[in-house]
Amino acid sequence: MDKKLWYKILGGAAVLLAILVVAIVILFMTRKSNGKKHKFADCLNGRCVKNPLGSMLLSQCQKTCGKAPPPAGAPDLPSNITPGAGSGDVKSILNQVQGKIYKDTTLGGYVTYMPKNMTNIGSEGTNPLNRDNGNTAVCRDKNGTVSQCPNYKNIHKGSKNHGSALAILPNGTTVATWFSGLCEGYAKVTIQYSLLAPGSLQWTGQPGGGSIAVPHNQIWDRSNQNSVLHYDTSAGLLKLLFPSQPCNCTCDGLMPNEAYAVVYEQDYKAGNWSDKKAILTAYSDPKSTVPDCNKGGCGVFIKNKVVQFSADKWWIPGYLFPQHKAVDEDQTPVNWQTVDGGKTYTMQNIGSMAKNAGGRVQPSIFSFNGKYYAFMRDREKKVIWYSTYKGDGTWANLQQTDIPNNDSGIQGMTAADGSLLLALNPLAGDHRNELAIWRCPPGGKLLEKKSYKKFTIEKSSRKDRDFSYPWIIEDSNGGVQISYTLRQQHSGGNNANQREDGWFIMWRMFPADVVKQKLY
Repeated sequence: MDKKLWYKILGGAAVLLAILVVAIVILFMTRKSNGKKHKFADCLNGRCVKNPLGSMLLSQCQKTCGKAPPPAGAPDLPSNITPGAGSGDVKSILNQVQGKIYKDTTLGGYVTYMPKNMTNIGSEGTNPLNRDNGNTAVCRDKNGTVSQCPNYKNIHKGSKNHGSALAILPNGTTVATWFSGLCEGYAKVTIQYSLLAPGSLQWTGQPGGGSIAVPHNQIWDRSNQNSVLHYDTSAGLLKLLFPSQPCNCTCDGLMPNEAYAVVYEQDYKAGNWSDKKAILTAYSDPKSTVPDCNKGGCGVFIKNKVVQFSADKWWIPGYLFPQHKAVDEDQTPVNWQTVDGGKTYTMQNIGSMAKNAGGRVQPSIFSFNGKYYAFMRDREKKVIWYSTYKGDGTWANLQQTDIPNNDSGIQGMTAADGSLLLALNPLAGDHRNELAIWRCPPGGKLLEKKSYKKFTIEKSSRKDRDFSYPWIIEDSNGGVQISYTLRQQHSGGNNANQREDGWFIMWRMFPADVVKQKLY
């Protein structure tokens, strides 16, 4: 090569390198001129997380991220409305409330019954099997046989709203989701959503204050269930995850198709929802120690929060439901991990089937005192079980805490001060008529109930009242929001075709001063 040409190439490269170096120096000088190290941050799940390479100034983040101010001017809760524990008929007062926010002067903070689905979900697209516009339904069994669900419109008078989730967007708007339909596992069960703007006194979704089905969510022959929300800061969008199983034409409480469930994702950004895509499919592994996952496969279910580490790495806790022995004792906790931004997932067993993992489900993963823990509900209705992450892609064998559990959903959350907030039914046995938030301070003995300060949210002497499946978040003001299911059981015997059960989503906000008073 000619030396002059070679010198020109080297000279050009040197100029480009110099420009790059100057740009980098200017970038870091600019960031340094705006503040010292750790003066930048990312807005993550409603809280500012310090990061020297963060997307915004810490001061800017603190002004805008996850600000969910108390709804100023909220009226006192009317005397004829007694949330949960009272004797009032929830259904008779729901239309009066319908997402309107009230001040609860007895418990503190704010409360509402979430807006009930006010629209006929109807059909999706032009699918001829759904041309009835919602008055009938069809399901397809595991063999592909399509059948008409009899008496769809009248089989069950009270719709079921359950499996709620909450998330705070960077602008302070709170998003709530839950599944709604005739009953869990039935046809046309879809995910609903509603929005609460900062300072607003009304959850919205559509005219009239009702919720609305997430667009593109319905799958004609499947039942969509427990919603999970996660705001992905790196992508700037909200992720909705939910398990979906082939539907049944019955409301008898039996859901054999859970063993064929998969997990879908939809994304929400700037008021728009993406189409759904399957991200976790039925699991099968000939080497699996989970019964029957080594034969026909296992369905995949989720219920609790995503744990995100970076733009490309996060965890999705869940559990497996074997196809051939779909009984509680064979369900096992697992954790899915992605390191490529959700393009692929690998599964980690949480503990060993041979070491107490069977029947421990719906893991809630959180960090506490420098470790990652998974707390699990107990199918034996006795205590919460736990496992710790060993740091090498594996989890320790499960052990018991002495914290009671009634085989109902729990959720743990690491607060900004490093303490653990645990939402749970603090009961063993069959009932769910008490709901609480427990707090374990930093450095506390996490596995012992005596370490917790307890704040009772709901409590009723009536055994037919049910407060369950809590979802808990903390905003950047130090306030706490919680959503959960209120089930009011009516008379009508054990026949599901005659019984009328009211299943509603309740929401509460506790400002920072109430949180301090009740839990510190």
